[in-house]
Amino acid sequence: VTFSYTFVFYDFADWEQLLDWAALNGINLCLAFTGQEEVYRKVFNKFGVSNEDFASWSNGPAYLAWSRGQSMHGIAGPVPLNFFRSQWELQRRILERMRYIGMVGVLPSFQGNVPPVMKTLFPSANMTVHSGVAWIDGCDPLFAKIGDEFMRTIINDFGTDHWYEADGYFNMHDGPWLSKNNSHNMSPWNSPEDVPLDKDALAHSSAAFGVMNRTDPKAVWLYQGWIWRGWGNDMLPYMKGFVSGVPTGRFVMLDMYDEEMPEWNKFDDFSYFSTPFIWSVLHNFGGNTALWGSLEILNSQYYTALEESASVSGVGFAPEGFDQNPLYYAFCVDLAFSSETKNITEWMELYASQRYSHGKISENANKAWDILRSTVYGKIQPSIEKQGFLAEKARDAITAMPYGNEHDDPQPDWFSVKDVYQAWDYLVKAAADLKDSRNCNIPERSCVSTLRYDIVNTGREVLAKLSNRLFKTLLSKVDPSEIKNEGEKLLDIMSDADKLLCGEPGMRMNEWILKANALSSRLGNSSYYELNARAQPTTWLIQEKGSTQLTGLLDYANKHWGGLVGGFYRGRTSIYVDHAYRDASEGHQFNKTAYIVAVSEWSYNWTHDFGAHKYPICEKKSSDDAVTTSINLLKKWKYLL
Repeated sequence: VTFSYTFVFYDFADWEQLLDWAALNGINLCLAFTGQEEVYRKVFNKFGVSNEDFASWSNGPAYLAWSRGQSMHGIAGPVPLNFFRSQWELQRRILERMRYIGMVGVLPSFQGNVPPVMKTLFPSANMTVHSGVAWIDGCDPLFAKIGDEFMRTIINDFGTDHWYEADGYFNMHDGPWLSKNNSHNMSPWNSPEDVPLDKDALAHSSAAFGVMNRTDPKAVWLYQGWIWRGWGNDMLPYMKGFVSGVPTGRFVMLDMYDEEMPEWNKFDDFSYFSTPFIWSVLHNFGGNTALWGSLEILNSQYYTALEESASVSGVGFAPEGFDQNPLYYAFCVDLAFSSETKNITEWMELYASQRYSHGKISENANKAWDILRSTVYGKIQPSIEKQGFLAEKARDAITAMPYGNEHDDPQPDWFSVKDVYQAWDYLVKAAADLKDSRNCNIPERSCVSTLRYDIVNTGREVLAKLSNRLFKTLLSKVDPSEIKNEGEKLLDIMSDADKLLCGEPGMRMNEWILKANALSSRLGNSSYYELNARAQPTTWLIQEKGSTQLTGLLDYANKHWGGLVGGFYRGRTSIYVDHAYRDASEGHQFNKTAYIVAVSEWSYNWTHDFGAHKYPICEKKSSDDAVTTSINLLKKWKYLL
């Protein structure tokens, strides 16, 4: 879903920069999913689906990942047809660049999901309709007909590097992300050879691969193993049948959550029955922007996989959102270039030297990164099994909604905030060490641009965690004066965090909106793309006018971005303070229903404030740069440690 949370508004210049970075870091395989809707539109036209039906069935630009195979359809639709064509044209340029630098682009293959009107057009097909989507059984002749046409069209349009990606069970009942029921009984089999083969699984995987292989005899199938997480040994026959449906060496598993829930070493170490797999990390959900990710886990578990399995065929990452924690990904790509574990302290010192000053050493920067190594990037990382929450799903008070949903309850501290506060201070001091090495662009001339980013990012993390203390205190108050006093403190730290974030171009909501509006400039539909950009990191689903209910998945994709923290999120918190204060002053219980209605209205108004005419985003200019702002905030909020 990175194509929705990060790449959705990329133009070719953005893609070129990303691909060049990837190539320079040794990445040689990448999903190439842009523009597939135009291919599907042409294919479905041949089977009787109109352009109107397809445009209404497809999700809007910020939600395409979920209409490509996750049974969520029609969000922010209907989609303008010229958007599909523009993405098709962009994909051709992306693939041209990938091939020029020697990178393999993995194209999508047919998964069986089609517009529901297909059930009317082909009533005898083995197909079910639910949640706005029809799923065709992989063994039905219609699956092969549509799949063959899709493969011919996509190869004709884009060429091929012979790698394709498709997920699921390929039956008509389960979408790609529905887990099967399973138990965790001990395996009755002593070796992989003893495990019986599930013939139904074999038939369906053979059918799915047949679609790829009939058109491209050199086809290699890349398969995401996410839906196999949590399986018990009772599912071994299914797994054996599934991987047996593809010739040896033509099926590669992406074991995509190895930092938390590796699958390769489960099932009595049967390791996917010798199927090649890519050791991969997921690391991020929703494009959330907090600091986390254990370098020690990367530095041990990848090498353990190399030692214990002969099936490791690569290392990679598959985050839901990408523009966060650059150090973590730099370390991850370095894994492929070493056969033994690294000295993390030495690695981080080299990283800081290269990142800030082309070799100039700053002891303050080294001290900061050593603290971050042992805290946010340390061995101890929250997990559902242990702490009951995941650091990957950042929940802090600068984005949280009081009395919101499961994505809004701030998480407890899982590292020493006092230590990370000290790291922030060291990074600020490093700006003085490095000020002559490379100047930043106006207005922040006082530090290296990458150092400015890290100062803001670390300061944001500290303020986010300190805000949680204020959030908890606020929600515990019932006296009107205490509600007002504590509410003002929380709103104040949110304003300060927003000021800090607005000083870093990579953490501004208006930069995201500007990219969306660039599409409008080229394609028309002036407010359509901005609505996608505003809704996804806030309400997620589109907040409808007059609705008195919160949207589903609210705050799932929350971002610590300037203009969001001080705008959308602060506005919601202000509504809570006002309602709680009024109800307490009148001697009433807190009226949650009225509060939700008010938040729903605010959510509609903010997400539909096209052009930011009513609610400015990072508009106020300050002479303070990130360093000066940080110095002031370090002093102001130290008392909360």
